[in-house]
Amino acid sequence: MKFYKTILLLLGLSLLSQNLFANENWKIVISNKLKSDEAIKVALEDLKKISSNYEIEFIFKDESSPIENNTILIGNDSRNKITKKLKAKNLLQLKNLTEKQGFQIITTKINSNTVMVVSGGSVIGEVYGIFWIIDRIMVNQNIPDINVIRIPELKIRTTITSITKENLHRALRAEINWVAGGRLNDLVAWGVQPEDSINQKNREEFKELIKYAHSLHLKLLIYTDEFTYHPNILKEFNAKLSPEDDNFWNAVQAKFRRILTDLPGLDGLMFRTGEFTLAGQSSYKAYDVMHGEDDDSHWSLVKRYQKFLKKVHEVVVGEFDKIYFHRTWITNSFEQHSQEQVYSEIFTNEIPTKNLYLSPYINAHDRWFFTNFNPTFNKTPHNMIALLARMDYHSNSNVKVFPTFSGEYFQSALKTFLHPENNNVKGVQFGLPSGGSLSTFAIMQYTSNRLAWNHKEDLRDIVLDFTSIHFGKNIASEMTDIYFLSAPAYKYGIYIEPATYSVFNTLPHLRLTTFLVLGLPAIDNGKEHIEFLYGLYLKCKPWKEETILYLDHGLKLANEMLTKFEKIKTDFDDDVKKSEVENSLLLTRNLIKTNNLYVKSFIAYFDYLNNSSKKNKTYLTENINSLENAIQEFKNTPGFVYNLFGINQLVTSARQTLSDLEKAKSILDKSPSPSEIRITLAKQQKIYRKVLNDPINKKIKILHWEGHVDGRDIINVKLDQLKIKHLRWDDIQHQKYEFVNQLPPKEVTVIPDDLYSRPIHPFVLEQPNKENDFTAKIYLFDAPGGGDWVKFDLYYIDKKPEQLGLQIPWGK
Repeated sequence: MKFYKTILLLLGLSLLSQNLFANENWKIVISNKLKSDEAIKVALEDLKKISSNYEIEFIFKDESSPIENNTILIGNDSRNKITKKLKAKNLLQLKNLTEKQGFQIITTKINSNTVMVVSGGSVIGEVYGIFWIIDRIMVNQNIPDINVIRIPELKIRTTITSITKENLHRALRAEINWVAGGRLNDLVAWGVQPEDSINQKNREEFKELIKYAHSLHLKLLIYTDEFTYHPNILKEFNAKLSPEDDNFWNAVQAKFRRILTDLPGLDGLMFRTGEFTLAGQSSYKAYDVMHGEDDDSHWSLVKRYQKFLKKVHEVVVGEFDKIYFHRTWITNSFEQHSQEQVYSEIFTNEIPTKNLYLSPYINAHDRWFFTNFNPTFNKTPHNMIALLARMDYHSNSNVKVFPTFSGEYFQSALKTFLHPENNNVKGVQFGLPSGGSLSTFAIMQYTSNRLAWNHKEDLRDIVLDFTSIHFGKNIASEMTDIYFLSAPAYKYGIYIEPATYSVFNTLPHLRLTTFLVLGLPAIDNGKEHIEFLYGLYLKCKPWKEETILYLDHGLKLANEMLTKFEKIKTDFDDDVKKSEVENSLLLTRNLIKTNNLYVKSFIAYFDYLNNSSKKNKTYLTENINSLENAIQEFKNTPGFVYNLFGINQLVTSARQTLSDLEKAKSILDKSPSPSEIRITLAKQQKIYRKVLNDPINKKIKILHWEGHVDGRDIINVKLDQLKIKHLRWDDIQHQKYEFVNQLPPKEVTVIPDDLYSRPIHPFVLEQPNKENDFTAKIYLFDAPGGGDWVKFDLYYIDKKPEQLGLQIPWGK
């Protein structure tokens, strides 16, 4: 008998494993009017689609349908007749919600039938109620009893994205209600062709997107860097680039007046200003009105900033009563974004508050750890939107490291800013989810939205919900533990704590996926990079043991994350997701391990330079050997995409030093300094022009190239193929090139003809030769702050460089 019971039990478990979700049938009762609302349509489509994954089926009925088991009533007593009847009979205890975005969900029994009611303060409240049901289904893998009143604490939740119908859907699903995006310059009537014809068409398309956004109960703003312009508008107003020129401000106001006139349904404009201003396509120009590098005015930052704010406000708010959303961000730590005094000097009582929303990061600087909360909140009566930026400057969207969960930092910042009774925080800004469930975007969007509704909600509950959705309830608790370890693992495992004191960039040696190499190693043999590392070394030296202690702590946490995963590895229901999690944790651990040994190695390197004892030499040798092994392990990890330029240069310099200390010192001493390199390059570029202009030389055009460059890149040209090797700062934007002739596979002299660039102008790093497989390497280096356009034509002359006086001064 016992045997048969065992067989029946196993059979039951087998059947259960084959049908994990019990089939449920639910009826949704909704009025035809409410069902026709576009946002309701999107929400119900999502409900039906997602619920089908859990074998939950819905059928839709109108208000004449009788109450049956498993019925959901959508709409409060003014939008659903059955809700109204049940409330009148005191069968539903519904609150009269005054907040339009709020909703109440009640689950009750009526004549033994399970009935759920979604009652919102308005239609959008009921939309959010449907999304909450979807969330609860995904968390519980069934429809649980829901009895809740949810009213968003922060009424404005905004994001920046490209404006498409799909992204507007995504914003609605994320319960964002202000969406900003688009390209303003591609919509303005500039009074010049072909831009006006193109932009007219763009405006007609954008009008449809505005209309559609409004049907989803979203406000739509255009996001723009300012001041950017087509030169024709300066010509039209006889204006020059100067804050002291009244005609300039007439041109500025005309730009915004035209767009708001031509797009009357637009809800407002979102601005970013400063030295990082991007203009878009090459026919548009950028002018940093706040700092005035392109003008001769001596106006202060405060005076410039106030003038801009007032002039824009006069048009956007004064004339059109629209939203003026202004990001205070700037790439330094001493101006209005990060300094309370500067901020307060700008945002005085002279600056209007009506419809003006300021948006700083919640942290004082940028997306880095080891930065304070932003001190400019609650200092003036101006409305503020807290920008919740991902704290993951050690990664980017295409990197498969484990997500960075910064929720504790976010929540503490919001508690700080919202604590004063009369605080000025009206909303939050965060990114849309992207990159799949195992991405920083996904966990931080989910957390940010939940905190916007209740900034005091238990964080562990939020993350447990997230991990239940994406990994299953059976391992949600353990996965939550791993998420909570991620931020301290990255913070202490990647950052060099003494190097974070009183600086804007607290992660100077790593940006996104690149371990930066300073200088031009092909020219200076790593001299400038070694000087950079020496500066970090001196900051660490007084606290050497503590520096290493912090780094080892971060590595310990990364290993702990892996250990926790190993304990639940066999409990994953999805083998693909299990593999993704495992590889992401390995990549994280190996990133942190490589960084750990990089810092230990440069400390050992300078210790040996300062004291070439046998002990120090042994210690450097051990660290470099370990670093090289870690590099190889890192490179072999699935998903590896990092550039190890700075680490590789240290290894090269250290190996030279271990081989022959005095010779290595001599190489660095004799290598050119940055100023000497610039002089050499200027001489080379002078010869470029002379050779190209000499009619004796038959020049053959290879290609035309243009793009927006921020930092350093190498363009590799071989035959009729072009590849970019990105070295530093942001990737090239708006790249365009066209081959006229291919580069012949032989030794010729390649020369760039600089059409437009800022210093340092394009130069030839390597001429094509047999050793590099006849590849020309053109170095782009936009030295000043921010980025700008680089445009050049590339020619070759069928002579060797030595014949033209263009042999590479630094060797091959």
